[in-house]
Amino acid sequence: MKIAWLFLCTVAVVSVDIASRAEEWGTISARRDGAGITINEILADPPEGESGDANRDGERETYGDEFVEIYNAGPDTVNLRGWQIADATGVRHVFPDSVNVVLLPEGFVTVFGGGVPSGFGENVWVASSGRLALNNGGDQVTLVAVSGDTVDVVSYGSEGGHNESLILVPDGVGEWTRPSVEEWDWPFSPQEPNRGDTGAGGATWGRVKHQYRSHG
Repeated sequence: MKIAWLFLCTVAVVSVDIASRAEEWGTISARRDGAGITINEILADPPEGESGDANRDGERETYGDEFVEIYNAGPDTVNLRGWQIADATGVRHVFPDSVNVVLLPEGFVTVFGGGVPSGFGENVWVASSGRLALNNGGDQVTLVAVSGDTVDVVSYGSEGGHNESLILVPDGVGEWTRPSVEEWDWPFSPQEPNRGDTGAGGATWGRVKHQYRSHG
């Protein structure tokens, strides 16, 4: 176990030495062809108990609190109208073609598996199929543009089943990791940057509950 392969731009393939994380990581591969639009965070295995309430609807639910976050690392605003998110089984979400889904530069769009997401503001959705059903032990998440072109594909293995998100650090352009590997104290951060000081917005809910459970 020496290398994880990350496709970090349209045509470049970059090999990253992750020997220091070999005990925790399998191989994650990503191909990005979307002019800066990337899959940025994947929560396949929400933490147990209240700290797993990623969508903030007051209830931790195995499928409802799963999510996929999309990030715009490019310089241009992009409309995700008609775009799709799929896993290895099939299409899980289609953004309606009747509504503008505006993704600004450095902006986020998050799709939860279910529930009633609360307190996030704009650009938060619930899977149109009724669930994302991401496999903890390994799956493939694909982002497809309205044109039918594949924008981003992320395949992961057993690292998806650790009660926390898989995250890109830095957002949109970095390496895949997990919050605990970075020694950060939050398990997920929908609609927020992936960094150690995240906590003023979307990550606060999970972070506070996680700390409360740890110290209460």
